[in-house]
Amino acid sequence: MALLAVAKEHGPRFEWSEEAGMHVSTTTLHRLKEAREREELEQLAADIFQDDQMRTRAELETTLKTRLTVSASTAERRVKRMVKLGIVVKSGNRYGLR
Repeated sequence: MALLAVAKEHGPRFEWSEEAGMHVSTTTLHRLKEAREREELEQLAADIFQDDQMRTRAELETTLKTRLTVSASTAERRVKRMVKLGIVVKSGNRYGLR
């Protein structure tokens, strides 16, 4: 029988609970990172779209590059992630908040 390794970030995590008087399971490191990323991207999108204007992908990526001082490829990845998480939606050739 082969044993499969579980990546540390996907494995179970435990913390002490005074209430239960024992260790209890808690969220995985991977889920914590995802939640932080979502929160960061939601705040960023809210700042970018505070004027309720729809933007083209090029405008959105340029705004991200300027605000975050990141490369074009990083801005592109952030836009893709916002769309994948449903934070930003595409309507025609423009993007806006969901």
